[in-house]
Amino acid sequence: TILGIMRDAAVYMTPLALLDTFMVKRYCGVDPREWDIRRQDWIQTTRALPIPPPTVAQLAYEVIGSIILYDALFFLIHLTLHKSRFLYTLLHAYHHEHDVMHAHVTNQLTVGERIVLVLAANQALKILYSHPMSRAAFVPVFIFLLTDNHSGYDLPWGLQHIIPGHVMGGPRVHHAHHMLGTRHYQPFFTYFDSLLEWWEGRGRHRVKAC
Repeated sequence: TILGIMRDAAVYMTPLALLDTFMVKRYCGVDPREWDIRRQDWIQTTRALPIPPPTVAQLAYEVIGSIILYDALFFLIHLTLHKSRFLYTLLHAYHHEHDVMHAHVTNQLTVGERIVLVLAANQALKILYSHPMSRAAFVPVFIFLLTDNHSGYDLPWGLQHIIPGHVMGGPRVHHAHHMLGTRHYQPFFTYFDSLLEWWEGRGRHRVKAC
């Protein structure tokens, strides 16, 4: 419903708005003395931004690199949420409470999981010292990938069919995760899941050998 969408938007935006209002963001390339000046005001109305813009190569590197880093970080978080019954019930079970897969499931998150997701994405950007313009470009790419995963449509022009080597999971793989909940913990890629499956299979083989 419209009311539900407005409620979800408020829940999603409120913590971000509070952080933007009261926190001094320290971007790479800004004189640290500027941050000290900003800290004197408890409400932040503007940002101290680096003067030179990123090159096209830098922007592509930081956006793609941050997506890859986020994918690795959230794989570990997601795996932990599924392996811990307490954390799964507290933070993640709500995301799996749906009859069919559709785009709105993307935003079906507890407040706790939403905060973890945002912090993981922000940490990936911070690791690469991403330019604010790269951060701005990262957001629509990130949201597109998440929404596409939960859309329920495995379209022939999806990245999982364009990028060779089956390194991208896509909606079909993520749908399998939502149905089974025991595989496919990476949000976008597949290599850590393949490694985990190999490791668990190796463990089962050892048990049988004993």
